[in-house]
Amino acid sequence: FYNAGFYTTYCKIFKKYRPSAVVFSNDNHPHIRSFVKAAKLEGIPTIYIQHCTASNIFPIIDYDYGFLEGQFSIDTYSISLKSKIKLVGMPKFDKFSSFINNGTSIKTIGVAINAIDNDNDKLSRLFFELNKLKNIKIIFRPHPALCPFNENYDWDEFSNPNIEKSFDFL
Repeated sequence: FYNAGFYTTYCKIFKKYRPSAVVFSNDNHPHIRSFVKAAKLEGIPTIYIQHCTASNIFPIIDYDYGFLEGQFSIDTYSISLKSKIKLVGMPKFDKFSSFINNGTSIKTIGVAINAIDNDNDKLSRLFFELNKLKNIKIIFRPHPALCPFNENYDWDEFSNPNIEKSFDFL
């Protein structure tokens, strides 16, 4: 019922204002799915910009245009034959490209999770196994939607996603 209200409202807005296109990301959110469905009903072109790393559990890309980060995304997503896909790389990474670690040893492991990964038993086992590694720093970072994060596993550092940007964490 919640999304039906969004859908109806978006239809009215699109009918009245007739945007030349709608641009969106994070298409697995029900609110955005209502937005896109309303745009399609009104014949407004839909443009998807990739929000995060592709997953085969995400909805099909069934939009007029999709701007994806790379071949992995094309190989992972289900993509409608009607969609025009363009590879745009990952522009948000550009200013960090000079920091790529070309070392031959691992000194730090970052563990980043989202709501799908948020399983106490699995995370406890993961950190138990990681702590068996000697001289390795472990940094834990939950998805911003999971914060404040109340569990405490055996990590060396906590990266608060509401304070530290994702590429600074990386």
